Amino acid sequence: MSDDEKDADPREGRTAAQWIAAGIGLTLSLALIALIAWRAIQPGELAPPAITISAQRTTAVGTGYRVEFVARNQGDETAAARELSAKGVATAMIHHRVSP
Repeated sequence: MSDDEKDADPREGRTAAQWIAAGIGLTLSLALIALIAWRAIQPGELAPPAITISAQRTTAVGTGYRVEFVARNQGDETAAARELSAKGVATAMIHHRVSP
């Protein structure tokens, strides 16, 4: 390697796409570090899951009824491990979808 190659500007030869990709990577990295730091210094603890359930639609099915409902988590922590159950019903089939 010659002296000229050692003294060459390392930024030469980089394309605009490389600079854009590097800028996006730096921005995302700094945003993630800032988010982690912000969450670390927040006072208090996260609110536990606060699930509210509201009936959306009721339809007659055979000798019974089908009740469609929406369960929403208003708390700060996830509620993915929570179980929903229907009481006072002979047969209940519950399908749920976790949403943020």
